[in-house]
Amino acid sequence: MNNYDREKQEAVDAGYRTLNSLKKARDHLKKAKNWGTWDMLG
Repeated sequence: MNNYDREKQEAVDAGYRTLNSLKKARDHLKKAKNWGTWDMLG
């Protein structure tokens, strides 16, 4: 694998890691939204 291919793969891997982080953040925000609703109804 040459340097260009390696860098392309590193960029793709970084993109997947970023996507996973964003999905986790979205899930945490959804939970926080639900907590707020529960607290108001509680």
